[in-house]
Amino acid sequence: MYKRQVERGKFVPAFENAAFALQPDEISQPVETPFGYHIIQLIGKSGTSITARHILIRVGQSDADKEAARAALLDVKKQVEAGSSFIELAKSASDERETAGFGGAIGPIEPEKLPEDMRAIVVELPNGGVSEPHPYTTDPTRQGYHILYRKSIIPEHTATLDGDYKALEQMSTYEKRLRLEQEWVAELRRSLYWEKR
Repeated sequence: MYKRQVERGKFVPAFENAAFALQPDEISQPVETPFGYHIIQLIGKSGTSITARHILIRVGQSDADKEAARAALLDVKKQVEAGSSFIELAKSASDERETAGFGGAIGPIEPEKLPEDMRAIVVELPNGGVSEPHPYTTDPTRQGYHILYRKSIIPEHTATLDGDYKALEQMSTYEKRLRLEQEWVAELRRSLYWEKR
């Protein structure tokens, strides 16, 4: 797989904002850009550059395009319900073949962090269930459709290193970065000259 770090400012703003907000190995919610809808996974971050991968699904904007996208998603839903692998179908549904490798997964996410309309759908699905196609948009002038697959609900539990290593790693990295930023700001306040006019 071809990978290289890309500097900030090289992507369209919606993609860049979502990608730079992620932690390594974290996967974004669907992000709309002029190219279509992306799901982004951050591989690594260094200063003002990132290495990431994504799935892109292009959606036309005519009513016929929207209906074709909806029909394609209904077909995927039927195939999953008949026993086909959601992961394999997600890989083949991406319009960008070289980035279709992670099967549509958005990773473990707390239901309260999902947008309200997505949360209502996911909570009602059974484990292994696939939703009907639902409109998805971040811009009233562009609309697409998505289906949601609920792999499982992980019950509330005390975190363990064996079962929750990635989540614990992400939380500890975030906490460390926050603490270092606070220390840096405190040091700036002590060492910089401020003048109010």
